[in-house]
Amino acid sequence: METFYQIVVEMKALHGRREIGRFLISTDREFAFKTFNNLKGKTNVLQSQILLLNLLEIHRGSELIIESVACNLEELAENCKIITKDAFKFFNLEK
Repeated sequence: METFYQIVVEMKALHGRREIGRFLISTDREFAFKTFNNLKGKTNVLQSQILLLNLLEIHRGSELIIESVACNLEELAENCKIITKDAFKFFNLEK
C-alpha cells in the first residue's frame, strides 16, 4: 500500500480544534518535506494559536503528524498558494 502526504488545516474553535481543509501534496516524502518547509508561519506551536497546518504521513490508514506550523490568516493564504503550486508540480510535472 502506498504512503502519501497531506497537509491538514486546523482552526481553533469553541470546543477544541476543527479540521477545515486537507491537501494531498505528494507520495514522495522528500518532496512533502520540501513543500512543508517552505510554508510561512511559526514552528513553535502553542495550543492557543488559531490556525495550524499539520504535515501528515498516511500509510495503511494510519495518520502520523510529522510536523506542524502555526500561521495567521495572511500566511494561510500564502501557504495555500505554495501548497497548490507544489501539488500541481508533483502530480503534473515531476512524475
